[in-house]
Amino acid sequence: MECISSVSFFILVNGDMTKQFKPSRGLRQGDPLSPYLFIICQEVLSRPIDREFLYGNVKGVKMNVAGLAFTHVILLGWQSKALSWVGTATLIKSMALVLPSYTFSSSIVPVVVSWTDLCTPRTSGGLGFRRAKHTNDAMLSKLAWMIAYGRDSPCMNALRSKYKVRHGWINCEPLKNASLTWRAIDRLKATICKGVCYLIGDGKSVDYWKDPWVPWSPGFLPKPKDILVPHNPMLMSSLINQGNPSWNVSLLQELFDEDSATAICRIHLPLRPLPDKLCWIADPKGVFSLPSEMDVIKLVVNPPVPPLTSSNSSSPTFLGKNCSHCRDEDGMLIKAWAKTVVSCEPLLAEATAIHWAILLVKSKNWSNIMIESDSEVCVDALVSDQQYDDWSISVICDNVKYLALEFSFCTFCWVNRVANMVAHTLAKLVPSILSPVLYFPKNLPIPS
Repeated sequence: MECISSVSFFILVNGDMTKQFKPSRGLRQGDPLSPYLFIICQEVLSRPIDREFLYGNVKGVKMNVAGLAFTHVILLGWQSKALSWVGTATLIKSMALVLPSYTFSSSIVPVVVSWTDLCTPRTSGGLGFRRAKHTNDAMLSKLAWMIAYGRDSPCMNALRSKYKVRHGWINCEPLKNASLTWRAIDRLKATICKGVCYLIGDGKSVDYWKDPWVPWSPGFLPKPKDILVPHNPMLMSSLINQGNPSWNVSLLQELFDEDSATAICRIHLPLRPLPDKLCWIADPKGVFSLPSEMDVIKLVVNPPVPPLTSSNSSSPTFLGKNCSHCRDEDGMLIKAWAKTVVSCEPLLAEATAIHWAILLVKSKNWSNIMIESDSEVCVDALVSDQQYDDWSISVICDNVKYLALEFSFCTFCWVNRVANMVAHTLAKLVPSILSPVLYFPKNLPIPS
C-alpha cells in the first residue's frame, strides 16, 4: 500500500491558494480507486491461501465426502451505519440492480401479474415488455447449459459434485429432494434439448439411440428402421470405420430408416481423433446465448403451425455444384473438376468444395499450393485461430487444416466473386450427377 498515493488538495482562503497537502485518514469516501484497492488486496491475500492449500497446510471446507474443498470462504458485510447519505444511496442503487438478476438466475419467480397486455408489441397497443417468465427460463437455461457442457468453474463443479452429474444427465429423471435452484435447472433440461446436439468426434461417448447427434433430424435423433425392436445403449464408435474415418453405410441402412441414414451420411467425421463435443446449434457459432435461448423458448411456447401437406424429407436440401480448378504460378489454367452434391445450405457446400479441392491437389502430389475461395466465412475459419467457428463447417475446416500440414506450403485466400468466374461458369456445365467430371482448358468456354 505504500506505493499507492492519494490525491492532493488546495484550499482557497480569501482568494489565496494555500499550500498543497495530502489527506492522512486514507481515501476519501466515494473515491473511484477504493474498489480497485479492495480487489488488489483480495488477490494478494488469495495467493498465500492457495499456496498453503497446495502444500496441504490448509484443508478447506468440503460440501460432502467426495466433493470439492473450498478455501476462500469470506463473509463480507456493509457497515451501513458508518456510511454517509451518499454512500447509503450508492449501496441501495447497486443492490437494487443486482437483486433482480440474482433472483432470476437462481430460482423460479412466481407469476403474480399477467403480462399479456404489457408484453404486447407497441404496434398492437402494448408496451413491448419482455415476458418475465421467458427471461427467467432463459437465465436458468444458461445454468443448465453450463452443467451439461461441463463448464469448469467452482460453482458448476460444486453442483455437479453434489448432485452426481454424469454423462447423459440431460436424459435422466429430475431429482425430487433437490434444492429449489436445482429443481429449476432440471425443469429446463427439456428446453435446452431443443438446441443441444453433439458434434461427432471419435464417437466413444455418444449413445446413438439416446443422445442427440443428427442436426438435420427431428429431435436430433435418428429414426430406427424397426420401431418395435428394443434398442440397447450403443456407442457411436460402432458405426464408424476406424481405419479410415468414414461411416459404415451398410450398418446405417440396417439400423435406421432411409431419411435418417441419408442425414447421417452428410455428417463429416474428423480425420484426427477428437472428443465428442456438445454444441448449441441454435446459434451459428455453437455458443449458448440468451437471445438464441429466448428464440427457442418462444418456439416451445408458441410452436409454428404445421403445413397441411406432408413430406418424407426431414430437412430442406438443394443440389449444389462443387467446382474446382487449378492454375500454375503464371496463372494459366491447367485442369478443372466439378460434381453435384446434396447439401442443406450454401455455406456447407462451400466448405465441402474447399475440402474436395485440397483432396484433389493431394492426389496430384503437389507440394506448394494456394487455395482461393469467394466464401469469406470459410476462409476466415481456415486462417484464424478462433475457438468458435460456424458449427456446421467446424469439422470440415478442421480436416482441411489437418490436410494442409502435409504440404510444404499451403495458404488460403479470399477472392472476389468476379475473380472466381471460372468456377461459376463451370457450375453451369455440370450435369446433375454425383460423379466427378474432369475438364481441360480446351473444352472450357470463356468465363462470362
